[in-house]
Amino acid sequence: MAEVLITLGIIGVVAAMTLPALQQKMENRSLRTAFQKSYRNILTVLNEIQADKGIPYECGNKNGAYTTTECKEFWADFFARYKIIKRCGYRETGCAVVYKKKAEVLAQGGNINNGSCSFLDNATSTSSIAYIAVDGSIIYTTTNQGGIYFAVDVNGVKGPNRWGYDMFYMTLDTSKGAVHINDSVCAMWENGGKRVRNILLDTTDVEQGWAG
Repeated sequence: MAEVLITLGIIGVVAAMTLPALQQKMENRSLRTAFQKSYRNILTVLNEIQADKGIPYECGNKNGAYTTTECKEFWADFFARYKIIKRCGYRETGCAVVYKKKAEVLAQGGNINNGSCSFLDNATSTSSIAYIAVDGSIIYTTTNQGGIYFAVDVNGVKGPNRWGYDMFYMTLDTSKGAVHINDSVCAMWENGGKRVRNILLDTTDVEQGWAG
């Protein structure tokens, strides 16, 4: 009997040590799947816009040159097609999500590929608009919708609301002759998180539209 109790005790200790890691792995996998879904949804709309318009909007990073002359038109077209259930400004009901700023991310062991990028701190500040999709994800753009930058929280207010986990920065890119998605201009990911390109490259299903 004593031996059985000792064995059960050992099993309990091992389980207590391994379960948190397994739970974290399952959560990360779930968030990665949610991002891939959001990414495909965004890419589908981009392809629809491209097919209908024939030529890309003048809105994106084109081989290092940023063009924004048609960004307002682009975003209007985009959100007319995307399945949005609510549009709200900073800290409005249903959009009250707080994310870490660059300084805090870096102080806690996170990474950033462009320290001068202001959008990362403005993504969910007073200069942003949040668009809540039917799947619960949130797309953030600047107030005047005049920029090439946007961010996506794949599960919205649910959490963990961390860069590189469920919150990702992206850029419109037209270097390949059509509007695609890139994260080369700016990217930020907290300790243990990943940037967009690494999540996509972790799978065998890398989208054709990736401009990384």
